[in-house]
Amino acid sequence: MKKLLLLYNPISGKGSFKNRLDYIISKFQQNDYLVTPYRLDGERDIFKKIDVDDYNLIVAAGGDGTLNSVINDMVSNNVDLPLGIIPVGTSNDFAKHLGIKGSLDKNIEGIIKGQIKTIDIGYINGWGSFINVVSLGNLPSVAHKTNPSFKNNLGKLAYYINVLGQYPVFQPFKIHLKTKDREFNEEALLFFVLNSPCAGGFKSLAPEAKVDDGKFDVLVIKNCKLIEKLSLFIKVLKGEHHDDQCVLYFQTDQLIVHSADWVETDVDGEEGPNLPMEIKCYKKLKVFC
Repeated sequence: MKKLLLLYNPISGKGSFKNRLDYIISKFQQNDYLVTPYRLDGERDIFKKIDVDDYNLIVAAGGDGTLNSVINDMVSNNVDLPLGIIPVGTSNDFAKHLGIKGSLDKNIEGIIKGQIKTIDIGYINGWGSFINVVSLGNLPSVAHKTNPSFKNNLGKLAYYINVLGQYPVFQPFKIHLKTKDREFNEEALLFFVLNSPCAGGFKSLAPEAKVDDGKFDVLVIKNCKLIEKLSLFIKVLKGEHHDDQCVLYFQTDQLIVHSADWVETDVDGEEGPNLPMEIKCYKKLKVFC
């Protein structure tokens, strides 16, 4: 019998996962898994409390923020078990890109079948790890100020409504980017470092991004006139923005980000560290997908 550690966020998405906990345990038990559930309530270093040597795999149920927290704890405590994902957050961008979507039964079936993929994760010097996206500026401010009940009821539509309402008056910020061989100085409206094409419910921010290529995709939406802003927003929704004159796009495995301005940051849907940031693509993670 395989031993499974089930980590779940009781408030992710609409908070309905906890109501199906008994059903989920029964489905795994029917397939010869012994399940230990653990309720996440925001604490870190949970693997200092749990002896992972007793388990064969870990399953995390939540959104991108929950995955970020679990993976940070796994990395900082050298936990090398394969990770299953049950996406029950608002957008679940990273899980969707991995093909983890559909019904709860399909999610469980994917873990039981045991198809494992090794993926990249990122590291922010002095802060921790991330799996999907680092963003700066106006979009993190919108995300952090979105009412949780509004977000839970409308899902990613809540982000679209808030972004569209505030986008015309987004304030630009100065940003300096340095890779191993290039430097950029820009006045930006939005900034992203992406491991997958998706973030914030937007499906094609970085269409060329791959989770296992050893690189991140960097996207800068430059400051521009109002009419250009509106046109660019439509292009972003369609994934047709990369050749726009108001966009800077490139790939790298290492990046230093500075700004002369105070800029709000977001890492996998949660509040991030202050600038400057040194970001590296540095480690592989085994996931069921």
